[in-house]
Formats: sequence, C-alpha cells, structure tokens
Amino acid sequence: MSTGSADNTTHDHVDNSADNTTRDVADSLTETIAANDVTDSSVDTDGHTAADTGRAGVILAAGPSSGFPTIEKALAPLDDTPLLAHVTATLAPIVDELIITCRVDQRGAFAEVVDDGCRFVSRPADDHEPRAELQAALDATDATYAAVLPVGMPLLPTGFVELLFAHARTETGAVPSVEGHQRSVPAVVHVRAAAAACVDARQAATTTIPAV
Repeated sequence: MSTGSADNTTHDHVDNSADNTTRDVADSLTETIAANDVTDSSVDTDGHTAADTGRAGVILAAGPSSGFPTIEKALAPLDDTPLLAHVTATLAPIVDELIITCRVDQRGAFAEVVDDGCRFVSRPADDHEPRAELQAALDATDATYAAVLPVGMPLLPTGFVELLFAHARTETGAVPSVEGHQRSVPAVVHVRAAAAACVDARQAATTTIPAV
C-alpha cells in the first residue's frame, strides 16, 4: 500500500471515529492480495474475465458520534452547509459514482442534502461492526478503486484525494502519511481487495480460542 504526504491542515480534518474502520482493512490488504492473487480483472460465474472499470467515492456516514448529541453528524452545518454535502462536493468531481452508508432511518434526511445521483447503502441491521459498513459499500460497486472518507472530513481538498488515486494505480491502495505517521483515512483502496480484507478481518474478530 502506497502513502502520500499531507500537511497538518489535512491531519486536522481526520475523523478518528472512522479511523479503526479503514485501518483494520488497510493492515490486511497486502496479505489478502497475496493469498487471493487479486489482479485488475474479475472472473464471472461462467469463468469469463472482465476488466474492472471506474472510480467510486464511499462516504461512511452511518455511525453515531458522541460529539454531536443533538443532531446527526452528517447534517451538522459548516458554513451553513451540512458536512455530508461538503464531503460529496469533495469527491464528486473525480469519481464516477458516490455511495453513502447510512442507517435506514437516516436515508430520507441525508437524501435531502445531496444530489439525486448519490446512492445509499444501508449498514447491515444485524451487524454494527464498522467493517460491515465498509464492506456493504464496497460490495455495491463495480468500480476498480474507491476513495473512502468519513463524513467528518468536510474540508479535505479534492486534489489530495486525486493524489491518492494516482498513488494507488499500481497498488492495493494508498493512504496519507502525516509527519511520518501513516493514517488510515482518507484512503483509496482496490475495491475487491478491500472487500476481501473486510471479510477476513471480520472472520478473525469472531474467532475464539476454546478454553481447556
């Protein structure tokens, strides 16, 4: 996984509530690629190979936030514009589709503040684990790579996400390095590799060692 550089301004906008979601995936991406021989093509059920295409933007917006006790974080205003609208504006110029994760009860309010072209993916009702939220979004796209941003990063420059896409072109993904420390969001990930890593990480988290 490649790393790009970011200044302190970008660092200040990292939403730590979403950090563990992408960090766990990023840590296991390389191992998953090696184990599954993931390439830039996919094989359908008939054994035919088809090229992956396009870019997706994934906005993680389903989770709760203790910092916004009276309003949904995604709807909290910044300069009179909801955070969710800021993040969609960051990604829209450089991706082919936008996917927003949400709870079922959030969808109506979220849809009112974004363009009609945005797609909503509900977090699994029986699994509130962050990786399940990310996996649901990745499973919903046919894109090759996806930019993953939490809704709490409203001021990230579009050009910086484009830089991550450039770094990720021949890698399993790209994340920024801030003052020598690798961050996990924003991230650009190879969609199928990241989805596989989500599955592996979730399975590992539920594995227990029997008592003797």
